[in-house]
Amino acid sequence: MGGPLALALAATAAVLAGVLGGQAIQLREGAGRPPAGAGRGGGARVVRPAGLEGHQVVSGESERAGTATAVVFREADRAVLLVAGMPDAPADHGYQLWLIEGEDVRPAGMLDDREGAVVMVDGLDGADGIGVTVEPTGGSDQPTTDPVMVLSLSG
Repeated sequence: MGGPLALALAATAAVLAGVLGGQAIQLREGAGRPPAGAGRGGGARVVRPAGLEGHQVVSGESERAGTATAVVFREADRAVLLVAGMPDAPADHGYQLWLIEGEDVRPAGMLDDREGAVVMVDGLDGADGIGVTVEPTGGSDQPTTDPVMVLSLSG
């Protein structure tokens, strides 16, 4: 696996380690010998931070808006979204995120349209999708354009 997807997953993992779980690797203090059963880990062990169990990874692609990968943590009520390959938004506009629940939508913040942008989306609470629209700078209360991308969080 390589290219933008590998970059997206690596960046998402880095954000998760820092934002959701704190430090994900703990070094063993002492003589420098690995603990029994640690193999070639050099004394380091990977710890799964609380709240990271039961995650879901969803990806989408759009000719108009590049690619997006979301790592969704329902128990933590949040997702980490990474986008790549998005064109610059038109002048005086930006990309706005929306949480979709059935026919209802609620704003979830503005997305930086630079390459490899990562954003934390909080308050998933029942959302079954994340949408992206082009909106006037600063955002809108409701979408004013059709979505350029929708990621399904169902299933």
